Amino acid sequence: MRAPLLPLLPAKFRRPLKLALFAAALVLVGFVGRPVVFLASVWWHDPSAPLPPPAPGHGDFGRLSSAIPAEVIPVDADPAKAELQLAALVQRAGREGRHIAISGATHSMGGHTLLPDALELDMLPFNRLTLDAGHRLLTVGA
Repeated sequence: MRAPLLPLLPAKFRRPLKLALFAAALVLVGFVGRPVVFLASVWWHDPSAPLPPPAPGHGDFGRLSSAIPAEVIPVDADPAKAELQLAALVQRAGREGRHIAISGATHSMGGHTLLPDALELDMLPFNRLTLDAGHRLLTVGA
């Protein structure tokens, strides 16, 4: 059977050691206690179901930005038609004094691709990769 640690120490070291251990415990509770209480509160009040994603053109996926574009414009999947469409949209944005924002999967977590009152181009049809192995060329969509 093992002997307890404190009785092995000289009497003059027992009290300071107990005070040091008590102070260390208080410091530990001070540093860890508040975050543990906060996380427990969030866990308790958090809904069990995830939030539904916002509709396209209604803020970002993380709900960090409330920037709502003037219009969400789906871009044609055919590259030739899309090029003509984009040229017309750039001219239109210039005439109307609007900015152009580009969205792909609309999963911007910080709203960095959103601009209020802008023309938002939905580039989701260009979610593809094309490899030309002979020329070592990879074409990447939006």
